[in-house]
Amino acid sequence: MNLKPYPEYKDSGVAWLGDVPRHWAVHPLKRYAKNIINNVISKNSEELYIALEHIEGWTGRFKKNREAKFTGQVKRFSETDVLLGKLRPYLAKVAFPKEKGVCVGEILSIRPNVNYLLGTFLEKSFLSFPFIGIVNGSTYGSKMPRTEWDFIGNLGFPIIPLPEQNQIARFLDYKTAQIARFIKAKKRMIELLKEQKQVIINDAVTGKIDVATGKPYPKYKDSGMEWLGQVPEGWEVLPLRWHILIGSGEFRSGNLIRTEKSSDYQYPVIGGNGVLGYTNSNNSEDNLIIIGRVGALCGNVHYVKESAWITDNALRIDDIRKFQPEFLALQLKAMNLNKLSNANAQPLITGGIIKSQKVVFPPLNEQLEILKYIEHKTAAIGKTISRTEREIALMQEYRTRLISDVVTGKIDVRGIEIPDIADIDDTLDEAMEETEGKDEWETEEAEECIRR
Repeated sequence: MNLKPYPEYKDSGVAWLGDVPRHWAVHPLKRYAKNIINNVISKNSEELYIALEHIEGWTGRFKKNREAKFTGQVKRFSETDVLLGKLRPYLAKVAFPKEKGVCVGEILSIRPNVNYLLGTFLEKSFLSFPFIGIVNGSTYGSKMPRTEWDFIGNLGFPIIPLPEQNQIARFLDYKTAQIARFIKAKKRMIELLKEQKQVIINDAVTGKIDVATGKPYPKYKDSGMEWLGQVPEGWEVLPLRWHILIGSGEFRSGNLIRTEKSSDYQYPVIGGNGVLGYTNSNNSEDNLIIIGRVGALCGNVHYVKESAWITDNALRIDDIRKFQPEFLALQLKAMNLNKLSNANAQPLITGGIIKSQKVVFPPLNEQLEILKYIEHKTAAIGKTISRTEREIALMQEYRTRLISDVVTGKIDVRGIEIPDIADIDDTLDEAMEETEGKDEWETEEAEECIRR
């Protein structure tokens, strides 16, 4: 598919558009679209309910939620309205549901005049990097930055022939569906590689294989633990409580945490789900094991090799005896500690629960050999995962650039023949299910990227 620029251009006079094709008109968006505010307190059973968390950033994909219960006021939208999140606009929460529903107040419901502006073209334009960049620059409020329709409605916007708008939207639907398939396949590949890596680790740290021979040990005994089963005859099985000290981390104020590491803020801040940022002080030394203690991800295990600040959402294990700390961390991961959490609305795991668990103790020299074996056997898998993650990132960058170039007229797609693919929407829906709860851009890194 040979992508070329338009034959002639002119200066649009609009920063986010730059030069546009000569035949394009540019007018304030409010001439051809309205911000709809139709406040209600209920919805019909068949209607959609859309909140910001239901929309995936930068893709236009959203979760179709009809069963949600809510209290308070919402806004009704129609099948022609395009939705744009006004809170933290750098997240690019944009959706075109093409059916009726209600949305939360932090979402703008923008209704185009379909005699001049198609919803599909409006949606794609809202997803473009330069549009999001200029809208993000209009926000007010440092902690909860918002934009408003007054700014967006006054932005210069391309008004072009309807057939050309339709062609642009169809072309981008086709290409983004291809990209979604590619990303889905690559993510599945990463999942399989991680499973393979975990099998290697689990087999080694639980004694299923002798790393010296690559075969099972000559003799086994019953461990007395259902999750572990048989263990090598020479390995000890003892309660953790006699061999570790465990305690909680400490609260760290958000104004003392930075997203980027620097000479002043060099210590990682680690919670139950890993690194949250960096701070200027530490409350722990190196070679710690960190376990998430609260929330859906409680039981997550991290081995920390450097000095860090451990937050109060995590437990920390130190003063580890009879173990190489990294070996114990791998064995705790193999135990799947999350299943030990209580069944309350807010899952919780305590230090007492951890200390009551039994683990297996190979001799220290054997622990070292096991760690060397794991490093050797998983190195190639790790490289493949990193390479695949980079391929996904590059494809996501390509998607963002392609949308921006097409909707601002840098690429002419008028003469391109687009296959009539009936399953485009199905592909996008599948991709949304695949990435649900894993918003690619929902981090402060996105804001930094926009600023640059």
